[in-house]
Amino acid sequence: ATTISRLSNDLAYFSSSAYGFFQLGDNISTGSSIMPQKRNPDPLEILRGTAGLLLGFHIQVAVITKGLPIGYQRDLQLTKKPFIEGVKLAKHSLQALNVVLKNISINKKKLVEASNDPQLYAAEMANDLVTQKGLSFREAYRQVKDIYLGEADLPKFDSQKSLKRSKGLGMSGNLNLTPTQKSLTLEKRLTNSSKHKFETTLKKIWQI
Repeated sequence: ATTISRLSNDLAYFSSSAYGFFQLGDNISTGSSIMPQKRNPDPLEILRGTAGLLLGFHIQVAVITKGLPIGYQRDLQLTKKPFIEGVKLAKHSLQALNVVLKNISINKKKLVEASNDPQLYAAEMANDLVTQKGLSFREAYRQVKDIYLGEADLPKFDSQKSLKRSKGLGMSGNLNLTPTQKSLTLEKRLTNSSKHKFETTLKKIWQI
């Protein structure tokens, strides 16, 4: 729920006219009731708000079970409704998010322009002074601070080269997509296997 909420918020925020990094298709945005030129990211806002409902179901179950002794208690019957409703809402949220992601376009030009802003690379410059010049980070910090606060023109940066240099796991230069795809494929197989066993068992129960 929180992941969906944060992603929805970022997409709504960065698709606004102030940034324009993303463009929402007409089928996932609605017209404004008062501003003729405006399109509202309604699905994203609903998804963001739905996270509160999902967390509410979680709290219901937690509060019901927090003071129960070991073993089965009739109180547990009250957890079925928030659990079932929560699963349904989570499923619908993922389906809605899938539609949104298929109908959103990326404004590469604006993203590149924004990523070339020198203000984004101060820490990188300081780290370079440490690793390449042997300065202490304290001294590198001061030098970069003087450069940015001085009147001299800031150095230009190539965002593409800087992004490719980010080799940490999950960073832009090392997205680690292949192992992630393998894990997803394995999880899908396990899920399908469990689903098959569940459906088979359910049929046997109905036959009884």
